[in-house]
Amino acid sequence: MLGVVSSGLLLLAACNSSSSQSGSTTLPGTAASTAAPASSAAAGGVTSSSTAAGPSPSSSSTTTGNKPAPVTVTSPTGTKVPNTNTVPLPPVVPQAAPSGSNDLGKQSAPKVAACVAQRNCANVVGTKVEWPGVDISNMDFSFAQLTGVDLRGANAANTNFAGANLSGANLAGANLSGANLSGADLPGADLTNVDLSGANLRGTNLLSALVSGADFQAAFYCDTVMPDGSQKTGQCER
Repeated sequence: MLGVVSSGLLLLAACNSSSSQSGSTTLPGTAASTAAPASSAAAGGVTSSSTAAGPSPSSSSTTTGNKPAPVTVTSPTGTKVPNTNTVPLPPVVPQAAPSGSNDLGKQSAPKVAACVAQRNCANVVGTKVEWPGVDISNMDFSFAQLTGVDLRGANAANTNFAGANLSGANLAGANLSGANLSGADLPGADLTNVDLSGANLRGTNLLSALVSGADFQAAFYCDTVMPDGSQKTGQCER
């Protein structure tokens, strides 16, 4: 009888021990279930990580919100100052095509129209052509014959007029900023209110040119003949 009791007690003890061990054992699936909150907590930190990925307050980003930061156009010598010395001029009515008021102009007009369409007018003969308000920016007019032309109010920014003959040309109110006028002849030309900022005036002849209200900011001078006949050579060493 005692042996039966002892066996029962031993069996009960074994069951308790097994039950205790199984309570502390991590079963498959339990670990995943336990790890899920940790993963969820990590996911909750995405907001912080995402914030860190964006530009910091000390960032040198050039944008403000979705708009690009304003860009300031500068000349070689610094920020361009608006020209406040212009003089009153009659308004310019742009022409759709070149014309000529005399035989020379009428003969030259088709040649100028054709070369402008091809954006290459080097060596063109455009004597007495009238084309006020035309856009000939960034074109090549090197060594062109443009004596007596009417290009009032034209946009000729960054255009190449190297070696061109613009004697007696009417360029009043035109934009020649950044234009290459090296070796060009402009005696007696009307440059009233013309924007010549940043223009290359190396060897340019401006004798007797009308320059009231013209803007010469950051223009490059070397052996330049000025309207009064003096020579400006201050930048030849550059």
